[in-house]
Amino acid sequence: RFWTLANLLCLHPSGCLQLQSVCQQQEDATAAAGDAEVVLSCAAVAAGSQQAAASQPDRQLAEQLLRFITIQCTYGEVEELKSSVAAAERLAGKVAADSPCWAASMQLLLELLFAENSRPLHKQLLAFVRKLPQQHQEVVGQLLACRIQQEAESVLGQQQPQPQHIGAQPGTATAKAAAAQVLLQQQAPLSAAAAQRGLTLAQAAVSLLWLPAAGEWMAPCAPALVLTVARSVRSMLRPAAAGKHLTPNTMELVQDAVSVLYYTLQQHGKHLAGPAGVLGAAAVAAAADSMLEALQGTALVR
Repeated sequence: RFWTLANLLCLHPSGCLQLQSVCQQQEDATAAAGDAEVVLSCAAVAAGSQQAAASQPDRQLAEQLLRFITIQCTYGEVEELKSSVAAAERLAGKVAADSPCWAASMQLLLELLFAENSRPLHKQLLAFVRKLPQQHQEVVGQLLACRIQQEAESVLGQQQPQPQHIGAQPGTATAKAAAAQVLLQQQAPLSAAAAQRGLTLAQAAVSLLWLPAAGEWMAPCAPALVLTVARSVRSMLRPAAAGKHLTPNTMELVQDAVSVLYYTLQQHGKHLAGPAGVLGAAAVAAAADSMLEALQGTALVR
């Protein structure tokens, strides 16, 4: 398990040596035990943390998160997260929604949603988001949508596909040809590591889908999300169809990813088929291909 070093040190510079030591200990412990702890990338650096460093109210949240990363079991993480969420609730009562301090602190806390093995923490994090004042919640929604878009583009290994005639009107022959071009670009399987990241992104999305306000938040990033999750599902299912064994945990992840495809199409189908243009149309086709492949195969039990 790793934290976003640059973010955390901007908020709490005195923790540098402690955090580096913790990262090394976590690296050694995870390699030895193989425990399913929360895995956070040291490379994920969010914008705005420098501004947050000058503000005092967010220091308590940073201190709580420093303690959180020392926990090495799921039960302990769930319990320790309560203190971090309480610190974030106090912060929401002290700073305005448009404060750089609020945005930077939420980028730091909500990165947990996108961490591998973090599903047990999602309910607590999203309950916190749901109770926020509307303006603070809207900022969180914008941050989450941007983070989903960023992670989806990273998994796909490129900025959003840019076919010719990307602005073509939906339903026209030009638009259909452009959508087919995007879909063709997305047929190549992802690497195992990239597909795993796509399934981890789906875990965040499947949790967010049950948050009422998230429907509106996720509309702008829906094409990238669907393309990424669909490609990740296919990349996992095709080796299974060739005889590779899927672990029960991987099967659960793939089934959750299929649920993300279904519910995203259900909630954002009109947006994907219309205003989202070529990328939206390609996303719908990619989702249909992946779900059909899941139904026709024998790897998934439900």
